Amino acid sequence: MSLVDEVKSRTDIVDVVASYVDLDTSSRNPKARCPFHTERTPSFYVFPESDTWRCFGACATGGDVLAFVMKQEGIEFREALHRLADRVGVKYSQGDANVQSDVAPKRTVVEANEVAARWFSWMMLSSEGAAVREYLTSRGIDTEIAERRGLGFAPGEGKLTLAGHLRSSDVTPTSARDAKLVIQTDDRTWRDFFRGRLTIAIKDRAGKVIGFGARSLDGSEPKYLNTPQTSAFDKSKVLYGIDWAADSMRQSHRAVVVEGYMDVITAHEHGFTDVVASMGTAVTPDQLKTLSQIVSSGDEAGEVVLCLDSDAAGQDATLRALETAWQEFGPKLTGSASSRGRGLVVKVASPVEGKDPDEAIRADSWAWRRSLDEALPLIDFIMAAYIRRFDVSGGEGKARVAEALSPLIFSVDNDYDRDAYWEKLAGLLEVSPERLRSMASRPGARTFRPRARSGAGSDDSSISTQQLGAALSGAEIGIEEHLLALVLQHPELREFAEAVPAEHFLGTVNRELFTQWVRIPTLDEMLLALGPDLADKAAKIQSVEFPPSDHARRVEEATQCVRRLRERYMRNLLRLTEVALKEEENSLEGEEREQLRSRVLDPSDHLKKVFQAGATGRV
Repeated sequence: MSLVDEVKSRTDIVDVVASYVDLDTSSRNPKARCPFHTERTPSFYVFPESDTWRCFGACATGGDVLAFVMKQEGIEFREALHRLADRVGVKYSQGDANVQSDVAPKRTVVEANEVAARWFSWMMLSSEGAAVREYLTSRGIDTEIAERRGLGFAPGEGKLTLAGHLRSSDVTPTSARDAKLVIQTDDRTWRDFFRGRLTIAIKDRAGKVIGFGARSLDGSEPKYLNTPQTSAFDKSKVLYGIDWAADSMRQSHRAVVVEGYMDVITAHEHGFTDVVASMGTAVTPDQLKTLSQIVSSGDEAGEVVLCLDSDAAGQDATLRALETAWQEFGPKLTGSASSRGRGLVVKVASPVEGKDPDEAIRADSWAWRRSLDEALPLIDFIMAAYIRRFDVSGGEGKARVAEALSPLIFSVDNDYDRDAYWEKLAGLLEVSPERLRSMASRPGARTFRPRARSGAGSDDSSISTQQLGAALSGAEIGIEEHLLALVLQHPELREFAEAVPAEHFLGTVNRELFTQWVRIPTLDEMLLALGPDLADKAAKIQSVEFPPSDHARRVEEATQCVRRLRERYMRNLLRLTEVALKEEENSLEGEEREQLRSRVLDPSDHLKKVFQAGATGRV
């Protein structure tokens, strides 16, 4: 955890603000006369749930606890951070950085992986790699494709070892060990982790090798083996092929998720460039967040199509993936025509003639394309799966299905689509819609029960949708870092971003980086002024790799980021103002009530202007 995150997690914003001003804590959101300007009636509010504060009076400013201390004390970011750290007992040093402590190890781990990837490729092309070349040929992959897609060969026991090559390439033993490329045996000697296997280089979005997958060639188990978790590689967060697919997914607003490495390679070689693999059996929340950040645009929900294997394990994995999706995005996943906003429209494509994606594409790529276009929305797929898995000939089975599926149907935000799903489920259960509604959970108690095995009934455990519908805060912060990466790498974009108020940045570190960028004209001077607390984060953002583009495209990207930041800011301001209005309206009279109402109208009018500017391309 970074120093900023740890300090903020331990800090109570109400306690901090109360140490400077006389807070009225009788309401849910404490209030006071603003400490930053003179006023007779309180217009300064603290919102504990979001750990923010806001002045609705003459200041018209707000922020988090660090922003409050900086403004109140008139001090810089670093000093405010250290004061709060002292207050809550968090130890720090002058060299503390606002990024995770594994950044430096990750850098050396990636370097070791890059050396290993080149050696694996060389071994594949050597006489030692004849068996792996023969296997790849049987899968329709020649050596040119294999090299281009990062395939290689890890030889078995013999004179040639990766451990020896790493030593001769000046890769430190610590880096080789941390990358999990070598392991220590019981007799304290070191040996290669991957032996006698086809290797598959796994890369991040920037194209850096962060780990490997490996397939056995002699039938030994496990059939597939992955790099264990390292500072650079976490299987639950990685999507194989993301470096090839990101641009295509962003343009099409769609991502296709398959299960295996070969599925992805075959798909891309046949022109399906929006395909990635989960490298396992179920999609994880972190993987869904990554896909959402890429395929979603503004208020438009992106689409994810799950296309896993047709066998029992594959179908079970699909249901687990849908449960995972529901846990992360809740009602945003119904796939109805009206589904909009931050979230995903998740669909399921049926395998063509029972084949896995690799086989289906090779047999008939157009048929596989049709299967993607005809993918079923989440509810339709789950509805069919539950009907197959439960005995719905009796009342108990019908009730279980109704109880399991009702939260999904209730979550559909379009009345017409919702009624259509009630009618469809009623027909499948052979009951009347009225009877079905009487069996279903009411909206106030929505749950989505986990899948049930055939003939076994459903699991008694359930997941509350109140825990599942969390907003994609990671995607929100991503807008800020995208803009920062653009302006740090392209100084000519300054005029398109420097007028943005720093308050529009939600991330504390991002806001401070932007403030310093606006204040200091040259990048080198800015980096020197940041100090150790911010320099590592700036370097990380500055190293983000963008696809090739011209000046006009970069201007468009920066302009869109600015518009989205302003739109988000105005939405948040409107929401907070409405909260304040609801708490105060009944206690105010006459002129004071009208003044408070005008504060609601003001951000609302600003928001309309932002929308209008976005529609015309001006911000």
